[in-house]
Amino acid sequence: MSHDSRRDPSEHLRLHWGLVLADAQHRLVHREVTRNDRVCAVLVPPGWYEEARRARPAPEPQSWTSRGGREDLTRILDAVEYQSAHAAITRYGRAAAIFVPPQWYESVVGAVRTHG
Repeated sequence: MSHDSRRDPSEHLRLHWGLVLADAQHRLVHREVTRNDRVCAVLVPPGWYEEARRARPAPEPQSWTSRGGREDLTRILDAVEYQSAHAAITRYGRAAAIFVPPQWYESVVGAVRTHG
């Protein structure tokens, strides 16, 4: 499960929303999202997420349209950071990217390093 990884503040996501989703969906970029210099969520490609869920079970993600996700980004990040929610962002009815809690993400990456 090798991948390109980036780290950006949440403001960057809001300003470059379409590009960020395209990076996850088409270029398979994983993006650590920061608020106040702390990682609050990780945005991952949908294919990687489905594979990762086989290694580490996760709740069914809440679904948000791309437009709704951009408008409610703060609310989504709060749910991921404070309630360990998973949130799928959809485009044209298909998942484009998934927000996951950093702890869950690290446990999956750690499991892959250990077993892969």
